[in-house]
Amino acid sequence: MNVTSSPNPTITPAATATAVCFSNSTQNSSLSHSATTNSPTTYTITWNAAAHTAGLVDLSSTAITVTPLNIPVAANVAGGTYTGTVKVSNGCSSVGNSFTMTINTAPAPPTGSASQLFCDGATVANLSATGTSVLWYATASGGTALLTSDILTDGSHYYASQTVSGCQSSSRLDVTANVIATGSWTGSVSTNWFTAGNWCGGAIPISTSDVIIAAGLTNYPSIGSSGAVCKT
Repeated sequence: MNVTSSPNPTITPAATATAVCFSNSTQNSSLSHSATTNSPTTYTITWNAAAHTAGLVDLSSTAITVTPLNIPVAANVAGGTYTGTVKVSNGCSSVGNSFTMTINTAPAPPTGSASQLFCDGATVANLSATGTSVLWYATASGGTALLTSDILTDGSHYYASQTVSGCQSSSRLDVTANVIATGSWTGSVSTNWFTAGNWCGGAIPISTSDVIIAAGLTNYPSIGSSGAVCKT
Protein backbone atom coordinates (compact mmCIF):
# COMPACT_ATOMS: atom_id res chain seq x y z
CA MET A 1 0.00 0.00 0.00
CA ASN A 2 1.26 3.43 -0.95
CA VAL A 3 0.53 6.35 1.34
CA THR A 4 0.82 9.87 -0.02
CA SER A 5 1.50 12.56 2.53
CA SER A 6 0.56 16.14 1.67
CA PRO A 7 2.86 18.79 3.15
CA ASN A 8 1.22 21.15 5.59
CA PRO A 9 0.40 24.56 4.12
CA THR A 10 1.88 27.68 5.67
CA ILE A 11 0.91 31.30 5.76
CA THR A 12 2.52 34.40 7.23
CA PRO A 13 -0.24 36.80 8.25
CA ALA A 14 0.24 40.44 9.14
CA ALA A 15 0.48 41.15 12.85
CA THR A 16 -2.65 43.30 12.72
CA ALA A 17 -5.85 43.17 10.71
CA THR A 18 -7.35 46.33 9.26
CA ALA A 19 -8.91 48.44 12.02
CA VAL A 20 -12.66 49.08 11.80
CA CYS A 21 -15.07 51.41 13.58
CA PHE A 22 -17.74 50.35 16.04
CA SER A 23 -20.92 49.61 14.10
CA ASN A 24 -24.45 48.47 14.95
CA SER A 25 -24.39 46.53 11.66
CA THR A 26 -22.24 43.61 10.58
CA GLN A 27 -19.06 44.57 8.74
CA ASN A 28 -15.74 43.16 7.57
CA SER A 29 -12.09 43.63 8.36
CA SER A 30 -9.24 42.11 6.37
CA LEU A 31 -5.94 40.39 7.10
CA SER A 32 -3.10 40.63 4.62
CA HIS A 33 -0.57 37.80 4.38
CA SER A 34 2.54 36.63 2.57
CA ALA A 35 4.80 33.59 2.21
CA THR A 36 1.98 31.18 1.37
CA THR A 37 3.20 27.65 0.65
CA ASN A 38 1.66 24.32 -0.36
CA SER A 39 -1.51 25.85 -1.80
CA PRO A 40 -3.90 26.35 1.11
CA THR A 41 -7.54 26.38 0.02
CA THR A 42 -9.44 27.22 3.20
CA TYR A 43 -8.91 29.16 6.42
CA THR A 44 -10.41 29.43 9.90
CA ILE A 45 -10.28 32.15 12.55
CA THR A 46 -10.59 31.47 16.25
CA TRP A 47 -10.92 34.36 18.71
CA ASN A 48 -9.73 34.38 22.30
CA ALA A 49 -12.06 34.52 25.30
CA ALA A 50 -12.11 38.32 25.57
CA ALA A 51 -13.09 38.62 21.90
CA HIS A 52 -15.86 36.06 22.38
CA THR A 53 -17.16 38.02 25.37
CA ALA A 54 -17.20 41.19 23.26
CA GLY A 55 -19.27 39.43 20.61
CA LEU A 56 -16.82 38.29 17.95
CA VAL A 57 -17.68 34.93 16.40
CA ASP A 58 -15.22 32.25 15.25
CA LEU A 59 -15.05 31.72 11.49
CA SER A 60 -15.41 28.10 10.41
CA SER A 61 -13.64 26.66 7.38
CA THR A 62 -14.00 29.18 4.56
CA ALA A 63 -12.69 29.04 1.02
CA ILE A 64 -9.76 31.32 0.24
CA THR A 65 -11.10 33.28 -2.71
CA VAL A 66 -9.60 36.72 -2.10
CA THR A 67 -6.43 38.26 -0.77
CA PRO A 68 -6.31 39.68 1.88
CA LEU A 69 -8.39 37.29 3.96
CA ASN A 70 -11.87 38.50 4.89
CA ILE A 71 -12.71 38.77 8.62
CA PRO A 72 -16.43 39.07 9.42
CA VAL A 73 -17.16 41.37 12.38
CA ALA A 74 -20.50 41.03 14.16
CA ALA A 75 -22.70 44.02 14.94
CA ASN A 76 -22.25 45.94 18.20
CA VAL A 77 -18.83 44.57 19.16
CA ALA A 78 -17.41 47.04 21.66
CA GLY A 79 -14.34 49.08 20.87
CA GLY A 80 -11.06 47.42 21.81
CA THR A 81 -8.16 45.36 20.49
CA TYR A 82 -8.84 41.63 20.13
CA THR A 83 -6.65 38.61 19.44
CA GLY A 84 -7.44 35.92 16.92
CA THR A 85 -5.69 32.89 15.46
CA VAL A 86 -5.76 32.09 11.75
CA LYS A 87 -5.11 28.64 10.32
CA VAL A 88 -5.07 27.55 6.67
CA SER A 89 -5.65 24.11 5.22
CA ASN A 90 -5.24 22.10 2.02
CA GLY A 91 -6.65 18.99 3.65
CA CYS A 92 -3.88 19.24 6.19
CA SER A 93 -3.95 22.13 8.62
CA SER A 94 -1.24 24.68 9.30
CA VAL A 95 -0.09 25.76 12.71
CA GLY A 96 -2.00 28.72 14.15
CA ASN A 97 -0.77 32.28 13.64
CA SER A 98 -1.93 35.00 16.00
CA PHE A 99 -2.96 38.51 14.97
CA THR A 100 -4.83 41.42 16.53
CA MET A 101 -7.73 43.48 15.28
CA THR A 102 -8.76 46.86 16.66
CA ILE A 103 -12.34 48.14 16.72
CA ASN A 104 -12.25 51.88 17.25
CA THR A 105 -14.86 53.27 19.63
CA ALA A 106 -17.50 55.43 17.97
CA PRO A 107 -17.36 59.11 18.96
CA ALA A 108 -20.17 60.79 20.87
CA PRO A 109 -22.75 62.62 18.78
CA PRO A 110 -22.21 66.32 18.11
CA THR A 111 -23.67 68.81 20.57
CA GLY A 112 -26.22 71.55 20.01
CA SER A 113 -29.61 72.98 20.98
CA ALA A 114 -32.45 70.47 20.83
CA SER A 115 -34.86 73.13 19.56
CA GLN A 116 -33.76 75.61 16.90
CA LEU A 117 -35.61 78.57 15.37
CA PHE A 118 -35.59 79.34 11.65
CA CYS A 119 -37.30 81.61 9.17
CA ASP A 120 -39.24 80.42 6.12
CA GLY A 121 -36.92 79.03 3.46
CA ALA A 122 -34.19 77.87 5.86
CA THR A 123 -32.27 74.79 4.75
CA VAL A 124 -30.32 71.96 6.35
CA ALA A 125 -27.25 74.18 6.02
CA ASN A 126 -28.81 76.48 8.65
CA LEU A 127 -29.02 73.73 11.30
CA SER A 128 -26.43 74.12 14.04
CA ALA A 129 -24.34 71.43 15.74
CA THR A 130 -20.81 71.46 17.16
CA GLY A 131 -18.72 68.57 15.93
CA THR A 132 -16.38 67.26 13.24
CA SER A 133 -17.62 66.48 9.72
CA VAL A 134 -21.25 66.85 10.81
CA LEU A 135 -23.93 65.20 8.65
CA TRP A 136 -27.70 65.59 9.03
CA TYR A 137 -30.31 62.86 8.62
CA ALA A 138 -34.09 62.57 8.71
CA THR A 139 -33.89 59.46 10.91
CA ALA A 140 -32.28 58.65 14.27
CA SER A 141 -30.27 55.81 12.70
CA GLY A 142 -29.50 54.58 9.22
CA GLY A 143 -30.69 56.40 6.14
CA THR A 144 -28.89 58.71 3.75
CA ALA A 145 -27.47 62.09 4.74
CA LEU A 146 -29.63 65.04 3.77
CA LEU A 147 -28.50 67.61 1.23
CA THR A 148 -27.51 70.97 2.69
CA SER A 149 -30.00 72.55 0.27
CA ASP A 150 -33.00 70.58 1.60
CA ILE A 151 -35.69 72.92 2.98
CA LEU A 152 -36.50 72.59 6.69
CA THR A 153 -40.05 71.70 7.71
CA ASP A 154 -41.63 73.18 10.82
CA GLY A 155 -41.86 70.67 13.67
CA SER A 156 -39.65 68.09 11.96
CA HIS A 157 -36.79 66.33 13.70
CA TYR A 158 -33.31 66.39 12.20
CA TYR A 159 -30.49 64.15 13.43
CA ALA A 160 -26.78 65.02 13.36
CA SER A 161 -23.79 62.67 13.41
CA GLN A 162 -20.11 63.49 13.47
CA THR A 163 -17.09 61.62 12.11
CA VAL A 164 -13.82 61.62 14.08
CA SER A 165 -10.69 59.80 12.88
CA GLY A 166 -12.75 58.03 10.23
CA CYS A 167 -15.41 56.76 12.66
CA GLN A 168 -18.98 58.04 12.60
CA SER A 169 -20.97 58.45 15.82
CA SER A 170 -23.44 55.62 16.30
CA SER A 171 -25.97 57.91 18.00
CA ARG A 172 -27.17 61.29 16.71
CA LEU A 173 -28.11 64.69 18.08
CA ASP A 174 -31.89 65.20 17.81
CA VAL A 175 -32.91 68.72 16.76
CA THR A 176 -36.47 69.97 16.28
CA ALA A 177 -36.80 72.72 13.68
CA ASN A 178 -39.24 75.51 14.51
CA VAL A 179 -39.87 77.36 11.26
CA ILE A 180 -41.69 80.69 11.50
CA ALA A 181 -43.13 82.97 8.83
CA THR A 182 -41.48 85.99 7.27
CA GLY A 183 -42.27 89.04 9.39
CA SER A 184 -42.11 87.10 12.66
CA TRP A 185 -40.01 88.25 15.59
CA THR A 186 -36.97 86.05 16.31
CA GLY A 187 -35.02 88.16 18.80
CA SER A 188 -31.89 86.52 17.47
CA VAL A 189 -29.85 89.72 17.90
CA SER A 190 -31.35 91.63 20.83
CA THR A 191 -34.60 92.92 22.36
CA ASN A 192 -34.58 96.00 20.13
CA TRP A 193 -37.77 96.26 18.02
CA PHE A 194 -35.94 98.40 15.48
CA THR A 195 -33.10 95.96 14.78
CA ALA A 196 -33.75 94.34 11.38
CA GLY A 197 -31.86 91.18 12.39
CA ASN A 198 -34.55 90.45 14.99
CA TRP A 199 -37.16 89.90 12.29
CA CYS A 200 -37.58 87.08 9.78
CA GLY A 201 -36.96 88.65 6.41
CA GLY A 202 -35.10 91.59 7.95
CA ALA A 203 -37.98 94.07 7.61
CA ILE A 204 -38.94 96.18 10.64
CA PRO A 205 -42.76 96.25 10.96
CA ILE A 206 -44.77 99.21 9.80
CA SER A 207 -48.37 100.18 10.50
CA THR A 208 -49.69 97.68 7.91
CA SER A 209 -47.58 94.70 9.11
CA ASP A 210 -49.04 91.63 10.78
CA VAL A 211 -46.55 90.60 13.45
CA ILE A 212 -46.09 87.16 15.05
CA ILE A 213 -44.17 86.82 18.33
CA ALA A 214 -43.89 83.15 19.22
CA ALA A 215 -43.55 81.60 22.66
CA GLY A 216 -40.31 80.07 23.91
CA LEU A 217 -37.90 82.69 22.59
CA THR A 218 -34.80 83.93 24.37
CA ASN A 219 -35.34 87.61 23.59
CA TYR A 220 -38.66 89.43 23.44
CA PRO A 221 -39.09 92.95 22.07
CA SER A 222 -38.67 95.81 24.49
CA ILE A 223 -41.04 98.46 23.16
CA GLY A 224 -41.69 101.00 25.92
CA SER A 225 -42.36 104.44 24.41
CA SER A 226 -40.13 103.86 21.41
CA GLY A 227 -42.86 104.32 18.79
CA ALA A 228 -42.99 100.73 17.54
CA VAL A 229 -45.96 100.11 15.22
CA CYS A 230 -47.68 97.19 13.49
CA LYS A 231 -51.15 96.28 12.22
CA THR A 232 -51.77 93.27 14.50
